[in-house]
Amino acid sequence: MTEVLEFFKTLKRRKAILTIVPIVTIVIALLLVRQLPDKYISKSRLSTGIADRSQQLLLEDNPYQHESRVNQEFNNLIETIQLNEILDKVSYTLMLHDLQAETPYRKPSKMVKKLTATERSALVAMLNNKLQKRQGSSAISDIKFYELLNSMGYDHASIKKNLKVYRQNNSDFIQMEFESDNANLSAYVLNAISSTFIGYYTSVVSQNKRQAVQYLDSLLKQKQNTLLVSLDALNQYKIKNNIVDLEEQTRTLYSQMADVAARKGMAQKEAIAYSAALNTVNRKFQPGSNGMLDNKLASLNQDIVQTKEELQSLNDAYIKSDFDSKYKVKMDSVQRRLQSQIIRQSEVASYDPSSTRENLANQKLNLEVSNAMAKNSLGTYDQEIGRLNAGLSKIAPNAANVDALKNAVSIAEKEYQEILTKYNEAVMAASFTLPIKQIERAAAPEAEPNMKMVIVALSGVMSLIFSVLVLFIMFYFDRSIYTVSQLELVTDAPILGALNVMKLGTTDLKQLWNPHNSDPNSQMFKNLMRAVRYEVENDLQNSQIIAVTSFSERAGKTFFTKSLAYSLTKINKRVLIIDGNFMNPDLSNNSNGQSQFLETFLLGSGDEQVNDSTAIAVIGNKGGDNSILEVTDPETVHRTMDQLKSMYDVIIIETNALETINKAKAKEWMMFTDKVIAVVEAGQPFDKEMHHELRYLKGMGSKFAGLVLNKVPGFQQEEEAKKSFFKKFKAGAKFKMNNKYKAA
Repeated sequence: MTEVLEFFKTLKRRKAILTIVPIVTIVIALLLVRQLPDKYISKSRLSTGIADRSQQLLLEDNPYQHESRVNQEFNNLIETIQLNEILDKVSYTLMLHDLQAETPYRKPSKMVKKLTATERSALVAMLNNKLQKRQGSSAISDIKFYELLNSMGYDHASIKKNLKVYRQNNSDFIQMEFESDNANLSAYVLNAISSTFIGYYTSVVSQNKRQAVQYLDSLLKQKQNTLLVSLDALNQYKIKNNIVDLEEQTRTLYSQMADVAARKGMAQKEAIAYSAALNTVNRKFQPGSNGMLDNKLASLNQDIVQTKEELQSLNDAYIKSDFDSKYKVKMDSVQRRLQSQIIRQSEVASYDPSSTRENLANQKLNLEVSNAMAKNSLGTYDQEIGRLNAGLSKIAPNAANVDALKNAVSIAEKEYQEILTKYNEAVMAASFTLPIKQIERAAAPEAEPNMKMVIVALSGVMSLIFSVLVLFIMFYFDRSIYTVSQLELVTDAPILGALNVMKLGTTDLKQLWNPHNSDPNSQMFKNLMRAVRYEVENDLQNSQIIAVTSFSERAGKTFFTKSLAYSLTKINKRVLIIDGNFMNPDLSNNSNGQSQFLETFLLGSGDEQVNDSTAIAVIGNKGGDNSILEVTDPETVHRTMDQLKSMYDVIIIETNALETINKAKAKEWMMFTDKVIAVVEAGQPFDKEMHHELRYLKGMGSKFAGLVLNKVPGFQQEEEAKKSFFKKFKAGAKFKMNNKYKAA
């Protein structure tokens, strides 16, 4: 807190600098900004159709594009607008305008002014040629031509520097702004860029779409040929191997095998059942005695056996034909005939008186027929199963080849469909282009708000800030003492007070202490001197002899000695001043011959009297390289001092400064004094040598009365009277300040 207050005091002392520097800066800024041209910013707007979903429905199944893709497309358009190829074309049109128009946008540069009529005509022809061939600056081999563009500020780099292109928020619009020193130039550049960009973009996009359609068309034909070749290979293989529908054939064979296997199982069960029943009948059957009847029955049995064989043959054919219905009709006819034969056999057997025999015969015949049919069908079923297995074995290798061919066809068809879809999309896209339009043409703008005064004001503020910053740096690294608080913190010694610096011509003590003197600086000095006098008188008590020294020459200890003596006389004190500074006897020189010399007084008979006709008695010296002990012995000095103490209330001795090689002379005087006061010059750092001498003074104990800060600049001492205020912060700031001022 103390350092902050000290810094503000420093600013107050340097208020002239803080006033003059900003004023000078403002004046310079005014002179400079007068030469600045006005700025004109024209604006134009393009509609892209990228973010407008109503224009995307014809091109995309999903009209809601991902935001990143939209941003990417906008970035591509913005970068395209700033291509050198487009800006170069605008550069050429600007140059042509200024060469041919009566009112050019800019004054001709020095290079343009140097062109002859022939060179101007050649330059116009070159520009027209470049515009027709769409050549950019990279294609220009004539360096002079490019330098001409650059001299007028029409090269693509200069245009791009003043051009701003951006997407307006998240809308469908691209905003363009151009700044120049001519309103018509700003508008023309934007309109030229817009028309050039739209033409360039439409041409490039159309060309790219045509190339895409041509490429996809040739690729589609390749995929179509590949598909046709794959289909032809599949068909040829089917024809060669008699394959109509491989899957259906396989499914039919498996179905037939399942049916035949089921019928075979049923036939096996029937054969077992018929054999068991026939054995039972044979055991019961008893042959009759009628021989004729037996012969007739034997003939009928033979017919029945033949019919059974015929029926069995038809049954085999029926199975092998996959159960064809025509064989079923024949089997039914033979079955009816067999039934008829069995009935006749029964009629013949009816003549047998034994009815049991008739029944057994009929039963036996039926069982034999059924058993024979069942057994015969088993073999037929086995043959059919073998035939079906052979058919499946033949189909297996064909299935693998057909699957491979079908897979090739499927891949070729998929590729063909993908290319066909892309081809159709490309054809549709080629017939529809996003309508990039300039929906807001650039117009000649008004001049931008005048920023000159803002620049001037900023220059003043910045110079003030810079001045404060410089003063702060100087304050931070400055270890000079300006206030009592600083001196107290640095020295940790008793402070008797501080005195402001006096102007030349105001050091006459009589005039200074004149009650009618209204000079503020003099009034302040008297008030501060009274405060010092109070501290000195309070510290003297029973002491009378005071030594006044300083840490450096020209610290003002002579004027302080005279002022202290004069202030003491104001309170009716008899004061004697002894000039003990043999090297610089200023007191002796300023006494106008009214003082008695110290050497005479010390070496006299002891009856010498001091001339005290003035308010203040003065004992001077003759000067020279002497010291008090070189003039006389200590006993004489003590005896003389005792004599003077009886004559005066206060004796003040001015000694040499402690920093000189004569500081021993000052210390000799201190042997004969009661108190020592050291004067410190304000505005000087308290260095190591001073600290060394201060330690010597502190070593005297109570004999060391304290320090007086002299030559404090300005009216700063008004605050010094409030010393108690600073003491509140002493404890907290002491360590930091000691480090600052003691660091060397």
